[in-house]
Amino acid sequence: ISKIMSSLTTSYSMYFNIKNERKGALFMGRYKAIEVDMDSHIYHLIPYIHANPLDLKMPKWRKGELINLKKAKKFLEEYPWSSYALYTANKKDGLISQIIKRVVLDKLYPKAKEHFKEIASWSSRNIKQLE
Repeated sequence: ISKIMSSLTTSYSMYFNIKNERKGALFMGRYKAIEVDMDSHIYHLIPYIHANPLDLKMPKWRKGELINLKKAKKFLEEYPWSSYALYTANKKDGLISQIIKRVVLDKLYPKAKEHFKEIASWSSRNIKQLE
């Protein structure tokens, strides 16, 4: 997978740079793959990944300052480059996403609001880790 991702990102970067008459890196860092070998890891990994877009709108969320949960939830539901809305059943998109939702997420978070509670808890969890 690492070789495929490297080839894919290099090819796309070259295409994008030629098309837009620019030079330089397009992606921030190297592709990283970490094996998820325990169910408890996936339980925390999915909400963490879904919370990452909050950096754009509420950059202090990682410091425990996720103050407006309603605004954060709405932002995540409307953010076009995330699968959050698919997992919380606010958006339907193809067979694959429905299979993932039924097989993985419905077992971890039977109710969509439980999934968002886990996302919101990342903010306070990060504070506890720093203390």
